[in-house]
Amino acid sequence: TAYEIYQCDWSSDVCSSDLVISAGVGIVQAVIHPEGFWYRYGIHGSLSNLMTYAQVLMLVTCMGFSWAFLNPHRSRILIWAGLILMGFAILLTLNRQSWLGLFLAMTFILFNKKKIYSLIPVIFAILVFILGPQTLKNRIETMTNLKDYSVNERFVMWKAGWDILKDHPWTGCGFKCQFVIADQYPEHPILQKYTHMHNSPIQLAVD
Repeated sequence: TAYEIYQCDWSSDVCSSDLVISAGVGIVQAVIHPEGFWYRYGIHGSLSNLMTYAQVLMLVTCMGFSWAFLNPHRSRILIWAGLILMGFAILLTLNRQSWLGLFLAMTFILFNKKKIYSLIPVIFAILVFILGPQTLKNRIETMTNLKDYSVNERFVMWKAGWDILKDHPWTGCGFKCQFVIADQYPEHPILQKYTHMHNSPIQLAVD
């Protein structure tokens, strides 16, 4: 998928069509899910991992948006339709990391085009919070709530990662080593639960 993103040529109407189709698959998942359209855990599309799915969609959407918005030629309607479809699928994933990445990228792109345009993502986020379903509102609220359970879990994971890094400062403990060495850190039972640190720099350092 990374190679496909690298090779992407947004001047054609077929660029990353597999990601657009994957976004459609995710939306269908939401439509037919027994818990309802905005079910708690979000969609995972054609991938088995929700976070990977959301972040790949986010990367391709950001790149496609930059081409469509900054290209001096008239952008084609199929590209915009694909971007809207992928953007909606990203919302349905309920993945806050991809939301934040898309928000910052679009703000930066629009700011470079014309400063006043950078208000568009802000206004959109406010409208989503006011008019969107309760599930979306809850996810947005937890992004700024340091007492939220999932946010607090991340702090606990980062502390565990820091302790591992202090013991293995030069080479880390090895790829996917958390389960292997978890018994050495009884003060961090969370290492028995997760295989990742929810933080890329810490994860790379630990690995």
